[in-house]
Amino acid sequence: MILVALTWRFADAPVTAFAERIESDRLENTVRIFNRLGGGANPAIIVLFFLVAGVVYTHRRWIEYAVAMALGGIAAGVVAQAIKHLVARTRPELWLGPSVRAHVAASFPSGHTIAAFSLAGVLLIASRSNALRAVAVFLALAVACARILAFRHWASDVVASALLALFAAYLAGRTVTSTEYSRTLDESN
Repeated sequence: MILVALTWRFADAPVTAFAERIESDRLENTVRIFNRLGGGANPAIIVLFFLVAGVVYTHRRWIEYAVAMALGGIAAGVVAQAIKHLVARTRPELWLGPSVRAHVAASFPSGHTIAAFSLAGVLLIASRSNALRAVAVFLALAVACARILAFRHWASDVVASALLALFAAYLAGRTVTSTEYSRTLDESN
């Protein structure tokens, strides 16, 4: 209980207050773009891109990335939904008062952040390209920040969601890019 109070006092409340201070129409348009990147069918489209590109260009690593992203994202997503129903934390937009933007879904954890960091985490762990890693992490961080700036999640929701997703990405990435799995892919080509 003390940890929750400290998190609220020193992380969630100040970050939400900052988001209120910088809120503007111009920022809202940018936030919308990054919110869309982490939700809906977009994560699945990114996985599909890596899978198709890997098959078309016979690039085994990209196929491995796609499989690891799918496994990590599904695993983290299932855990997130279970936690969301158990915790049922109120979203910041409801705490801020009556709003036409208010949704009833629980705040913790952030599904958009989990999706973004599941994908980025696989690339961060398994990719050999620093540029690809940097872009993936930048986009995941942008999605996470957009969730806070849209008043859909508290800062602690986003941080915990990113950590959960990175753990799932690590497990999936290490499993899929292991030499045994890679050997199986090589034999099938």
